[in-house]
Amino acid sequence: MKKSEITTLKEITKNSTLVYEGPVFKIYSDEVILPDGNTSKRDVVSHLGGVCIAARKSDNTFLMVRQYRYALQREFREFVAGKREPNDTPLERAKAELEEETGYIAHHWQYMGHFIPTCGYDNENIELFYADDLEFVAQHLDDTEFLQVFSMPLEEIIKEIEDGNILDGKTIVLAYKLDRLQKELQKTDSAVRG
Repeated sequence: MKKSEITTLKEITKNSTLVYEGPVFKIYSDEVILPDGNTSKRDVVSHLGGVCIAARKSDNTFLMVRQYRYALQREFREFVAGKREPNDTPLERAKAELEEETGYIAHHWQYMGHFIPTCGYDNENIELFYADDLEFVAQHLDDTEFLQVFSMPLEEIIKEIEDGNILDGKTIVLAYKLDRLQKELQKTDSAVRG
Protein backbone atom coordinates (compact mmCIF):
# COMPACT_ATOMS: atom_id res chain seq x y z
CA MET A 1 0.00 0.00 0.00
CA LYS A 2 1.30 3.45 -0.92
CA LYS A 3 1.43 6.07 1.85
CA SER A 4 -0.78 8.35 -0.26
CA GLU A 5 -3.52 5.65 -0.22
CA ILE A 6 -3.65 5.36 3.59
CA THR A 7 -6.92 6.63 5.05
CA THR A 8 -6.13 6.30 8.77
CA LEU A 9 -3.04 7.23 10.77
CA LYS A 10 -3.92 5.02 13.75
CA GLU A 11 -1.31 2.57 15.00
CA ILE A 12 -2.60 -0.62 16.63
CA THR A 13 -0.86 -2.25 19.59
CA LYS A 14 0.26 -5.77 18.72
CA ASN A 15 1.91 -6.45 22.09
CA SER A 16 3.07 -4.44 25.07
CA THR A 17 5.83 -5.23 27.57
CA LEU A 18 6.30 -3.45 30.89
CA VAL A 19 10.04 -2.72 31.16
CA TYR A 20 10.09 -0.39 34.19
CA GLU A 21 7.72 0.52 37.01
CA GLY A 22 8.53 3.33 39.42
CA PRO A 23 6.61 5.57 41.81
CA VAL A 24 5.97 8.28 39.17
CA PHE A 25 5.62 6.43 35.87
CA LYS A 26 5.86 3.12 34.01
CA ILE A 27 7.70 2.46 30.77
CA TYR A 28 6.36 0.08 28.13
CA SER A 29 8.02 -1.27 25.02
CA ASP A 30 5.27 -1.85 22.48
CA GLU A 31 5.16 -3.45 19.08
CA VAL A 32 2.64 -1.67 16.86
CA ILE A 33 1.03 -2.29 13.50
CA LEU A 34 1.50 0.80 11.33
CA PRO A 35 -1.20 2.18 9.00
CA ASP A 36 0.47 0.43 6.04
CA GLY A 37 0.44 -2.95 7.81
CA ASN A 38 4.14 -3.03 8.72
CA THR A 39 5.27 -3.22 12.35
CA SER A 40 7.46 -0.96 14.45
CA LYS A 41 8.51 -0.41 18.08
CA ARG A 42 7.25 2.34 20.37
CA ASP A 43 8.59 3.12 23.83
CA VAL A 44 5.87 4.72 25.96
CA VAL A 45 6.08 6.46 29.33
CA SER A 46 2.77 5.94 31.13
CA HIS A 47 2.15 8.73 33.64
CA LEU A 48 -0.82 9.41 35.93
CA GLY A 49 -0.78 13.06 34.88
CA GLY A 50 -0.45 16.24 36.81
CA VAL A 51 -1.95 19.57 37.77
CA CYS A 52 -0.66 23.14 37.58
CA ILE A 53 -2.14 26.03 39.52
CA ALA A 54 -1.86 29.78 38.99
CA ALA A 55 -2.95 31.14 42.36
CA ARG A 56 -3.52 34.90 42.47
CA LYS A 57 -2.96 36.76 45.73
CA SER A 58 -4.93 39.85 46.75
CA ASP A 59 -2.03 42.09 45.63
CA ASN A 60 -2.52 40.74 42.07
CA THR A 61 0.67 38.65 42.13
CA PHE A 62 0.78 34.91 41.49
CA LEU A 63 2.29 32.30 43.77
CA MET A 64 5.39 30.66 42.28
CA VAL A 65 7.85 28.09 43.55
CA ARG A 66 11.57 27.82 43.02
CA GLN A 67 12.86 24.26 43.11
CA TYR A 68 15.74 22.14 41.89
CA ARG A 69 14.87 19.79 39.04
CA TYR A 70 17.34 16.93 39.21
CA ALA A 71 16.84 15.65 35.64
CA LEU A 72 18.04 19.00 34.26
CA GLN A 73 20.49 19.75 37.11
CA ARG A 74 19.22 23.26 37.77
CA GLU A 75 16.65 25.37 39.61
CA PHE A 76 13.38 26.27 37.93
CA ARG A 77 10.72 28.87 38.71
CA GLU A 78 7.25 27.44 38.19
CA PHE A 79 3.61 27.78 39.08
CA VAL A 80 2.54 25.36 41.82
CA ALA A 81 2.19 21.85 40.40
CA GLY A 82 2.13 18.18 41.26
CA LYS A 83 1.49 14.71 39.97
CA ARG A 84 -1.92 13.09 40.17
CA GLU A 85 -2.69 10.28 42.57
CA PRO A 86 -4.61 7.18 41.38
CA ASN A 87 -7.93 7.95 43.08
CA ASP A 88 -8.17 11.74 43.06
CA THR A 89 -9.80 14.17 40.65
CA PRO A 90 -7.72 16.93 39.05
CA LEU A 91 -9.39 19.58 41.23
CA GLU A 92 -8.82 17.57 44.43
CA ARG A 93 -5.15 17.20 43.52
CA ALA A 94 -4.84 20.90 42.63
CA LYS A 95 -6.30 21.93 46.00
CA ALA A 96 -3.98 19.54 47.84
CA GLU A 97 -0.87 20.68 45.96
CA LEU A 98 -1.60 24.37 46.52
CA GLU A 99 -1.93 23.85 50.27
CA GLU A 100 1.00 21.42 50.57
CA GLU A 101 3.47 23.55 48.62
CA THR A 102 2.45 27.09 49.59
CA GLY A 103 0.27 26.83 52.69
CA TYR A 104 -2.63 28.57 50.93
CA ILE A 105 -6.15 27.39 50.24
CA ALA A 106 -8.30 29.03 47.56
CA HIS A 107 -12.01 29.75 47.83
CA HIS A 108 -12.46 30.22 44.08
CA TRP A 109 -11.27 27.83 41.36
CA GLN A 110 -11.50 27.99 37.59
CA TYR A 111 -10.53 25.21 35.19
CA MET A 112 -8.23 26.50 32.44
CA GLY A 113 -7.97 23.42 30.23
CA HIS A 114 -5.16 20.93 29.89
CA PHE A 115 -1.95 20.41 28.01
CA ILE A 116 0.14 17.44 26.89
CA PRO A 117 3.84 18.23 27.34
CA THR A 118 5.49 15.45 25.32
CA CYS A 119 3.13 13.56 23.01
CA GLY A 120 5.92 11.73 21.15
CA TYR A 121 6.59 9.16 23.87
CA ASP A 122 4.63 10.13 26.99
CA ASN A 123 0.89 10.09 27.80
CA GLU A 124 1.12 12.67 30.61
CA ASN A 125 -1.77 15.13 30.69
CA ILE A 126 -1.52 18.25 32.87
CA GLU A 127 -4.75 19.89 34.05
CA LEU A 128 -4.50 23.68 34.45
CA PHE A 129 -6.26 25.77 37.10
CA TYR A 130 -6.64 29.38 38.15
CA ALA A 131 -7.32 30.03 41.84
CA ASP A 132 -7.96 33.16 43.88
CA ASP A 133 -9.57 34.39 47.11
CA LEU A 134 -6.61 32.85 48.95
CA GLU A 135 -6.28 32.18 52.65
CA PHE A 136 -3.04 31.11 54.33
CA VAL A 137 -3.37 28.05 56.59
CA ALA A 138 -0.10 26.07 56.78
CA GLN A 139 2.47 24.60 54.41
CA HIS A 140 2.83 20.78 54.39
CA LEU A 141 5.81 19.84 52.21
CA ASP A 142 6.60 16.17 51.58
CA ASP A 143 9.73 14.89 53.37
CA THR A 144 11.71 14.86 50.11
CA GLU A 145 10.38 18.19 48.81
CA PHE A 146 12.45 21.36 49.07
CA LEU A 147 11.21 24.58 47.50
CA GLN A 148 10.92 28.32 48.04
CA VAL A 149 7.59 30.12 47.63
CA PHE A 150 7.46 33.65 46.22
CA SER A 151 5.09 35.68 44.07
CA MET A 152 5.29 37.69 40.85
CA PRO A 153 2.88 39.81 38.79
CA LEU A 154 1.66 38.12 35.62
CA GLU A 155 3.32 40.78 33.44
CA GLU A 156 6.69 39.96 35.00
CA ILE A 157 6.11 36.20 34.55
CA ILE A 158 5.37 36.77 30.84
CA LYS A 159 8.51 38.93 30.49
CA GLU A 160 10.64 36.28 32.19
CA ILE A 161 9.21 33.65 29.82
CA GLU A 162 9.95 35.81 26.78
CA ASP A 163 13.47 36.52 28.05
CA GLY A 164 14.09 32.77 28.37
CA ASN A 165 14.35 32.80 32.16
CA ILE A 166 11.21 30.76 32.89
CA LEU A 167 11.43 27.54 30.89
CA ASP A 168 8.88 25.22 32.50
CA GLY A 169 6.30 24.21 29.88
CA LYS A 170 3.24 24.00 32.11
CA THR A 171 4.00 27.42 33.59
CA ILE A 172 4.44 28.93 30.12
CA VAL A 173 1.15 27.50 28.81
CA LEU A 174 -0.84 28.57 31.87
CA ALA A 175 0.72 32.06 31.98
CA TYR A 176 -0.24 32.74 28.36
CA LYS A 177 -3.76 31.40 28.93
CA LEU A 178 -4.11 33.75 31.92
CA ASP A 179 -2.67 36.67 29.96
CA ARG A 180 -5.22 36.13 27.17
CA LEU A 181 -8.07 35.76 29.67
CA GLN A 182 -7.00 38.93 31.49
CA LYS A 183 -6.93 40.90 28.21
CA GLU A 184 -10.40 39.60 27.26
CA LEU A 185 -11.76 40.64 30.66
CA GLN A 186 -10.24 44.12 30.28
CA LYS A 187 -11.91 44.47 26.83
CA THR A 188 -15.26 43.41 28.30
CA ASP A 189 -14.85 45.80 31.24
CA SER A 190 -13.98 48.68 28.85
CA ALA A 191 -16.99 47.91 26.66
CA VAL A 192 -19.33 47.90 29.68
CA ARG A 193 -17.96 51.24 30.92
CA GLY A 194 -17.83 52.75 27.40
